[in-house]
Amino acid sequence: MIDDLDRKILRALTFDVRLPFATLGSVLGVSEQTVKRRYERLVRAGVARVFVMQNTQVIGLPRWLLRMRPMPGETGRLADLLAGHPDISWVTEQSGSTEVAAIYRPPSESARNDLLRDRLPRTSLIADLRMQSILFRYVSDGGLPGTRDALTVDQERALLAVADPAHRVVDLLEQTPHGIQTPLDAVDERIVAVLERDGRTPYAAVARAVGVGPARVTQRVAALVASGRLYFDLDLAMMALGFHRGAQLYLSCAPSALDRIGRELARAEEVPFVGMTSGPTNLTASAVFRDDAHIYEFVTGTLGRLDGITSMDLAPISRPVKSARSFQAGAVLSAIPPLARR
Repeated sequence: MIDDLDRKILRALTFDVRLPFATLGSVLGVSEQTVKRRYERLVRAGVARVFVMQNTQVIGLPRWLLRMRPMPGETGRLADLLAGHPDISWVTEQSGSTEVAAIYRPPSESARNDLLRDRLPRTSLIADLRMQSILFRYVSDGGLPGTRDALTVDQERALLAVADPAHRVVDLLEQTPHGIQTPLDAVDERIVAVLERDGRTPYAAVARAVGVGPARVTQRVAALVASGRLYFDLDLAMMALGFHRGAQLYLSCAPSALDRIGRELARAEEVPFVGMTSGPTNLTASAVFRDDAHIYEFVTGTLGRLDGITSMDLAPISRPVKSARSFQAGAVLSAIPPLARR
């Protein structure tokens, strides 16, 4: 478990994940060394990791929600194999480990066709495969679960005054038009590869690793973020924040109520992600809870108050395997080793 200062640091990072420790300390009323020591402890303990993610939707490649029923005895093997794929994230075993779910972000049209049309349907590990395109993401405005009330109003105002909007976490990004940009060039790919492993890597160190000047790195990252091609994010070990249960919601909503329900769910503390999907259900949400009683309160309260939901499938997560950019080993995160992209 983490304490109040840890929660303050995590909440502060959502305003700007690259804020200097001295700035964070000044706003939080502690020393630079205290913030540095606490942040490094959170990272070493597998509680938090900062990184960048590529937004492939801006080149016309939406994300895909994959729901798979493994062959008997193959659940763990299938989940682990999917987690090793560099473009697959949020891998979970759910519904009593009778199902594996994942998010696929295809880097190109050919890669998408290779995986979704050819490789996955033919694997002997999968008994049933359902694929739903994530067509729209409802943007959360409340911050990370377990940290929303960590800061005072004055502290949040002070952070907003000094934060670089380019370094905000994805929850604060607006939707970006599709199909308007080209893939990254070779230099951009190398810059992104460094920041995918540690989004707080100093740009001078990124420049040395890539073989360009620091100004070039700063300029390219700012341009990629401004265009929506790149964004900063933060993986958290939710058990450390007191959330010991996870679930994926698959909802069918009346079309006239879909937008309202999606935006209402995005405001709930328990829900870090909500998206409209294609397929037999049209809304999916990832949710975290303290315990089973919390799940009951959420379903009968938050969901129960939302008119327009016509059906619900709540799939409890039995084993989280991979988050956005981290493997999940029990209650902690671990870095993903370098993997060759196709």
